[in-house]
Amino acid sequence: MFSRWAADVSARDSAHKQRTGPFSGRARVNRKILRFSLLIGVCGAFLTVLVYFASAYPFFIRWKDVNLRTLSEIHCMGAVCDSSTLSADWEVDDSDYVVDTLTGFLISVARPTTAGPGRFSPLDYSDTTFIAKFRQPASFNTPDGEVWRLYSLTVIVDGDKSREIIVGYALKAPWKAIETPQSSLVDVDAALKREAAKIAASLSSVPTAARPARNGFSADGFQVVNSKTKQVVEQGPWLPAFLPKGILLPAPGLKFFIYEGLLYVAQTDANERLLVTSLVHVGGIWWIVCSGAVGFLCASAIEIGRAHV
Repeated sequence: MFSRWAADVSARDSAHKQRTGPFSGRARVNRKILRFSLLIGVCGAFLTVLVYFASAYPFFIRWKDVNLRTLSEIHCMGAVCDSSTLSADWEVDDSDYVVDTLTGFLISVARPTTAGPGRFSPLDYSDTTFIAKFRQPASFNTPDGEVWRLYSLTVIVDGDKSREIIVGYALKAPWKAIETPQSSLVDVDAALKREAAKIAASLSSVPTAARPARNGFSADGFQVVNSKTKQVVEQGPWLPAFLPKGILLPAPGLKFFIYEGLLYVAQTDANERLLVTSLVHVGGIWWIVCSGAVGFLCASAIEIGRAHV
């Protein structure tokens, strides 16, 4: 009796396997197709993003050439760096940041525009000790041979945030056709104080991001700096500034960074004295992610369709 019962169970199991075997096999095949399709989708997404970045590669090369040309047109000796050749070269675009690594002097900083942020966090600092020297308007001879009139003040924003404001006017510079006479310094100083006061009055509504130069700004440059962190909160056209001591400079090469949802690449080059950085806009983060997702879906769908033909 037991042997007959065992035979019946074995027969039922055999019949069950015969019924489910083809479906189980098909399920395994479908799972393999799905996994392979997902792999093809990942490859499609990678290739899509790769093509996106490849389209920006010529800009990386162009700005590297700009950096190298900038380095060749600035000549430093001792505490002085002569940038007059670069200032007079209207055929070359400017690198966004030029730093004298010996003194920390920022020979150039990016001017924010609607097309670019003009901000790169490793170099987005200003020495507040230097700023504090100009609580009364005074002239300053820059290491690259310009003469500026500078004025600064400290303000408290939102009750507890201390900000340093510095404004400046170029008395003598290669890009100015006429040197400002000493007799005009009283008017220059009054204008600098007015501009600093206007900036101070508007700081409560200023976002943390840099913005284009202020409309109606009559001075030649300004900065607003966080007194505690020494980070630049807002900046306009260039004026003399120094990096604080101890700031870690970026290494030569490419560095990706995100600013307000946009992806940028910083191309940095250097020689024994100078460091230059140019910012290249790659695209919006969400646009890049969506492009990759479309590549993934298209590649996966094509592979699944091909496998079921």
